[in-house]
Amino acid sequence: MSKFFLFISIFCVKSLFTFEIVKKPIQEISIIKPKNYPKSKGQHYVNKTPRLSTCTGAAWSADEKCLIVAHFDYGAIYVYDFDENLETAILSQIVESTDKLNLQSVDNICISPDGQFLALSINHRKSIVVFEFDKEKKRIVNSNFVVFESPDPNCHGINFSKNSDYLYFTTIRPDGGIHVCKLKTKNQLISIDYLGKIKNDFYPYKPKSIDFSFDDKYLAIIFANNIMMQPSMAGGAIGLYIIKKDEDFLNPKLVSYFQDSSIFFGGDDLRFFRDTYQLIVSEQPRDEISIFEIDPSTHELRKKSVVLTKETSNISLPHGICISPSGRYLIVCNFGLNNFSIFKIE
Repeated sequence: MSKFFLFISIFCVKSLFTFEIVKKPIQEISIIKPKNYPKSKGQHYVNKTPRLSTCTGAAWSADEKCLIVAHFDYGAIYVYDFDENLETAILSQIVESTDKLNLQSVDNICISPDGQFLALSINHRKSIVVFEFDKEKKRIVNSNFVVFESPDPNCHGINFSKNSDYLYFTTIRPDGGIHVCKLKTKNQLISIDYLGKIKNDFYPYKPKSIDFSFDDKYLAIIFANNIMMQPSMAGGAIGLYIIKKDEDFLNPKLVSYFQDSSIFFGGDDLRFFRDTYQLIVSEQPRDEISIFEIDPSTHELRKKSVVLTKETSNISLPHGICISPSGRYLIVCNFGLNNFSIFKIE
């Protein structure tokens, strides 16, 4: 087979691969209020819709046998065992705030692709936290963690590069930035080296969430207006970057972006679908989950379709989303319903 034919075959697989998200969730799970639940911080607005900061972020274990959900207002992390035969999630662990670690305003979470670490952003406390994750027991090791104080306030999105080497997180005040770290372990103790900050190319929008393509070629960042204590106008963009070499991680090249206020009001989270250059995006102001696709020959980013809506799928102000490693399941965290939904992908 010639190299040219091989390239065309790979291009077709990455660009034309299709999938369908079943519109009815296989399970909707309400979050249990923890024992030490603090008083709510008050009502916020997404566009002109009121809501409380509730179920915010989700992650799947590397072997897809458990899923983890964060709750902003409760300040707690919930672990669920997932039975793929019954396609059912059952609560197995709750990690609450303690005197040593305050999880109030936990915003988003992620598991490293190698399955060793669980990282989370703490919005109001200007920090990120990284726990050891027990891959065998499928439990958070809440006795082994490290807290890193961010140089900027209001940490929001967080994610690992696909090779697990780098941890990126976003801040949404004052000007918004994308920060890069590297994890180290010595004698089972976790430490974080801060490497620097990537500038915000879409100010006054703020970077909400980030993800990497399967091959670490693309870094996608979703930008949007911050929520307010009063009704505000929504808006946003998706930026597509390329990181060519390890030493360029602080200077990714912006190669494309999507910004069309007639069909995109901004969103909160985005995830690449498995080994393709397609993105699943939570459009919070519109109560929608959409698919975007990238043409790798031109880097053009375009909106392909809307796949889930409030009317068809009972989602409300979707915040964090997460695709299972096999690409068979999608979690959607619903601010408006204080629950999360699991959808099947075919």
